[in-house]
Amino acid sequence: MNQSEIVYALAALCFLLGFVALLLQKRYVDTQTNQPTEIELPLVGKLKSNFPALVFVVVGAFLAYAAWSSPPDQGDEQWTITGSFLPPKGETVNWQEGTLAILPKTFDSVELQDGRFEIQGSIPKGKKFEDVVTAIIYSKDNVSAQINVADEYKKFVAGKQSLLKSCDDNSREYAPETVDSFQ
Repeated sequence: MNQSEIVYALAALCFLLGFVALLLQKRYVDTQTNQPTEIELPLVGKLKSNFPALVFVVVGAFLAYAAWSSPPDQGDEQWTITGSFLPPKGETVNWQEGTLAILPKTFDSVELQDGRFEIQGSIPKGKKFEDVVTAIIYSKDNVSAQINVADEYKKFVAGKQSLLKSCDDNSREYAPETVDSFQ
């Protein structure tokens, strides 16, 4: 049983105890005034009721909210992203002089070897590469290229032409992309 399940079990127990106490309808009397206990709740107002039952219900609601609002860390999965860039026709590019960047910087940049890249990094379990990274960018003095990973993934899933060649649970392979040349 993990931590969230324990907190949910405690929350359910508190709700159950509060519900039973409300069904029994016992009123708690203040020993000094011989009047039913009266409490004031923000946004609700004054209540003359069985205070312990309300405490159980409020504590149960708080525990359930606390467990729900902070899901447990599921750990990370190792991902591998591969692809390549091609030089413009009639030009040569010294790939090592340029910069390969992943946006946002969740993965470490890697050097290109003959235009090919392999990026490895960790992504939280339950998330896809496209949930964490928006673009892969290569730039050098007069050449640049960009792969918008979410757009390419949507095209791939829709069966349209995409730079994404293959898509597995923990990897992506992109088709060669020609870099743009500018003056």
